[in-house]
Amino acid sequence: MVGVVPNAAYRHFAGRDELLAAVCREALRELADRMAAGVARVRGKRGDPAAAVRRLHAIGAAYLEFAREEPGLESLA
Repeated sequence: MVGVVPNAAYRHFAGRDELLAAVCREALRELADRMAAGVARVRGKRGDPAAAVRRLHAIGAAYLEFAREEPGLESLA
């Protein structure tokens, strides 16, 4: 799909484990960014129990969205 041979990535990584670790780091970074963005959209002061529940819901919703949109990456995260 990207126009390179399948083993081209190994020119940039020492082996399969290093490649998978890099992909996993990027998947976790993407997931964390989505969760943080969801939390940032929640209104309410820190310490407000209702706002805390909404933030927790935003984190869960971001995770589920990530899992639906990126099933291959979700399995690594």
